[in-house]
Amino acid sequence: MSIKIEIPQMIFSFKNDELHNIPNRSGIYIIFGCNDDVLYVGKAKELRGRVKGHFAGTTSLKDVAHNFYEVSGFFCDDETERDIYETYIINILKPKLNVEKAYTYKTSRFDDVFLSEEAKQRSLEKQKRIDESMDQFGL
Repeated sequence: MSIKIEIPQMIFSFKNDELHNIPNRSGIYIIFGCNDDVLYVGKAKELRGRVKGHFAGTTSLKDVAHNFYEVSGFFCDDETERDIYETYIINILKPKLNVEKAYTYKTSRFDDVFLSEEAKQRSLEKQKRIDESMDQFGL
């Protein structure tokens, strides 16, 4: 049995100097680098604040915020739907900075370009724990 999830059309897209234009609604966002590479997928009850925090370097992504160039996304008011969309999109697009919800594949997506040595080590240790957990379940 397979489940088909259809990702809604991206409703907004803003460069890093236009983030104040993001509506303060619930939804899903995708952060891109300057070469249109997908760096991070997230969800938020209040998109504007969450995305601005990422770009300002005040979230857990502070070590890589200087690489963020553009954000796109869509609105979704239902919390369960946001969880499903976020997890699905992460597993389809395989962004470099998402590891917690990457259930269907193993990877070491961390680039020396993006992370400091300390941040890279923390991320690799976290990925190792995730990989070990996935091995326990045969994933």
